[in-house]
Amino acid sequence: MTFYLDLTGIHHASLHHSLATAAATAKRPSTAGPNIVLVDAVRTPFVMSGTVFKDLWAVDLQREALKALIARTQIPYKDIDHIICGTVIQECKTSNVAREAALQAGIPDKIPAHTVTLACISANVAITTGMGMLATGNAKAIVAGGVELLSDVPIRYNRKARKAMLSMQKAKAVGDKLKIGGEILKNLLAPELPAVAEFSTGETMGHSGDRLAAAFNVSRKEQDDFALRSHTLAKAAADAGKLKDIIPVFLDGKKPQTVKADNGIRISTPEKMAALKPAF
Repeated sequence: MTFYLDLTGIHHASLHHSLATAAATAKRPSTAGPNIVLVDAVRTPFVMSGTVFKDLWAVDLQREALKALIARTQIPYKDIDHIICGTVIQECKTSNVAREAALQAGIPDKIPAHTVTLACISANVAITTGMGMLATGNAKAIVAGGVELLSDVPIRYNRKARKAMLSMQKAKAVGDKLKIGGEILKNLLAPELPAVAEFSTGETMGHSGDRLAAAFNVSRKEQDDFALRSHTLAKAAADAGKLKDIIPVFLDGKKPQTVKADNGIRISTPEKMAALKPAF
């Protein structure tokens, strides 16, 4: 999470994380508007889906980020004007994950909180939305960030099954109920998975990436080299103790543990990278 102040856990498709940021605006002799200042930021570890965070909800990660940010900055609740979080894949029970996480973090319910979504930059949109509130004088202190968890995604019954289930509630005759029940059973084994393609265009992230690579003449090797560099630098930063924004997440259960570090960093070689099959 990020904290912005007015003088306010890559994410990869196989990572879970949440973040929180804090910032502020300081007075300055200018008519250009307030000077928005980033105060502090924290995040939970980036971990691969299906690993240590597999039994958590996205709201759990967002809650931990909020709690840690407020504990680190020591900002009084009365000074927080708004909380904004971004997310892509929403859990229907916690669709406004910002609000639910804030309540679970012990933040007073009088503080407004809302959730935004815009694909991979949802958390950035949350932060810039908060900055807009600061810039227009609608807030003095904002907490903003985002969360994503892919170990559990909303897999639905297909539409035929859903329509039949809703019809069952209105059916009165036994014959009608039996007919509808048969329709439900017929469609139970054909669930709807979350699409990895855009609804309007049908284009996947991979197709978009290929078009961009072609437009800017970026070769496969250049992409591999960049990815290798990214993981190498991430490992170096972790080893040097530079990732001060990471907060520990305690996991209860049969085997309690505290997750303190990212688990998706992979040190490889150019040869191994070149041998990998494309994700799309």
